[in-house]
Formats: sequence, structure tokens, C-alpha cells
Amino acid sequence: SDAVDFLRMRSRELDPEQVGVNFVLLQDPDNDTEPAINLRLSSIPLAEAIRYTAQLASYDVRIEHGAVVLAPMEAEE
Repeated sequence: SDAVDFLRMRSRELDPEQVGVNFVLLQDPDNDTEPAINLRLSSIPLAEAIRYTAQLASYDVRIEHGAVVLAPMEAEE
């Protein structure tokens, strides 16, 4: 997705070693459309930008094996 690509690029720019953060985007198998996200942020930490982006897309964020994993939110029963 464009949003994840942007976050990946921005994480490399902010990293003194230019490595950045690994992102894993898990798609909803029942829905192959990407959520539309319009967001304009400035002067906030990368972690907050990730959280806002995930929230707008109805995705959960978790850290697994050194990567940021974005997965569709589970429906509450």
C-alpha cells in the first residue's frame, strides 16, 4: 500500500544507519481492496504516524520478530 510504503521510506530517512523499520502488511482474505487513507501530519513521532494510519485503515499494529505487523482488526463478537 502507498501508506505503508511511505512509512517504510520515512523510517529509513529517520534512521541514522538508513536501515529503517520492517513492515509486514497482512491483507484481509475476504476483502482485497485497500482502505483509502487521507492523512496530513507534521512533527510527530513515527510511532504515532503508524498508529494513526493503522487506526484509519481499521488495522491493528503489533511488533513481531523485529517488524511492525499491520493486520485487519478482528471483528468484536
